[in-house]
Amino acid sequence: MGDESLRPEQKAHLRFLRQQVDTCQTEALRIVAHPNVTQDMFRACNELKKYRKSLQREGVKI
Repeated sequence: MGDESLRPEQKAHLRFLRQQVDTCQTEALRIVAHPNVTQDMFRACNELKKYRKSLQREGVKI
């Protein structure tokens, strides 16, 4: 526990969550966005934040 680096599966999951946030942000900027885009973006941002905090609690440097 301490200065651990990301394992490959953690990197992949973090990349996936970041892509979800980016996708939602792009969708929100469209002229005709789907009706649930704000909820999707809120959920994606919260999932990313929660995952990053859990990694930091484990001592992983991001």
